[in-house]
Amino acid sequence: MNTNQAIIKYLGWAWIASGVFWILQTISVTMFYVVGSVFGALSDFSNALTTLVMLPTVLIHYQVSKESAPVFSPLALIAGLLGILSNSSASFLILFGAISFAQSLPPILVGYAAFGAWLALSSWQLRRSKSVPSRMTWWGSVIGIGLASIGLLATSINAELFEGIGFEALLSNPLFYPVLI
Repeated sequence: MNTNQAIIKYLGWAWIASGVFWILQTISVTMFYVVGSVFGALSDFSNALTTLVMLPTVLIHYQVSKESAPVFSPLALIAGLLGILSNSSASFLILFGAISFAQSLPPILVGYAAFGAWLALSSWQLRRSKSVPSRMTWWGSVIGIGLASIGLLATSINAELFEGIGFEALLSNPLFYPVLI
């Protein structure tokens, strides 16, 4: 098996694993709203795993595209890493009770937006370079656009989740301290 085939195989398995955790998260968040708080921790845990499973994928995408897009690749790498770390950190912090649900929303939504933008743009770049099959890059673009738009969708569908979450809540979130310094 050559390197390109190994990369394609790994990307496929990472996307499948992330999809399994995404399904678990969807079920657990639904059960959280139907049954109660018992499923909240499972939702937070599966959200963190969904994004962490994709961490090596960001590095693989960078390795594959750094020669064909020397300016774009490092920027995409930073967006992908920041998105994953923002999302998974907030999920783990809420799971351990270090931050509130209100404080977790901004970094989780920003994380989804950054990771989704990375996935859509990286998939587009990989499609242009013809390094991986076009069906994989097409799905990566679709999923990335979906993730990037999740903040807008969450806000428009369920505006009451964001009541009382203003600039003050964002500034009081420990995940944003490094940005504020």
